[in-house]
Amino acid sequence: MPDPDSHEPSTPWRLIAIATIVVGTAMLVGPPAGARGLAAVSALVLVALILFAVSRPSPARPDDAAVDPWIVLCNCPNVQAAFFVRAALEGSQIESLIPDEHIANMRSELVTAIGGVRVWVRASDFDRASDLLASAEPRERSR
Repeated sequence: MPDPDSHEPSTPWRLIAIATIVVGTAMLVGPPAGARGLAAVSALVLVALILFAVSRPSPARPDDAAVDPWIVLCNCPNVQAAFFVRAALEGSQIESLIPDEHIANMRSELVTAIGGVRVWVRASDFDRASDLLASAEPRERSR
């Protein structure tokens, strides 16, 4: 999972898209000829700068992941057991995540190599989820 503290590197795609719009518009208008063409190109560059300034993404706000991170609740021996745990958690209104479910479904022989199929819950739900799993553990019968 991505680290909520890490910032995504800035990419030039917005600038490239705006430059493409400017060049496309300049090609539709026609080749610049003299002072009139210079005025047209200057107007297009001004429009591109305004678009660039207006389309700036809003600053990053802290989201739920930063406030309430995901933590590992348990490691299951196979994906079916992880699905069972997730179903029990969802039945108790506990949000859960199985990040390894696709690789475990496609390449079940790798489950042991990756340490089992992890089931994650929010940190705020960890105690409740742990209690739920502990209550579902099979108990030995005494004779």
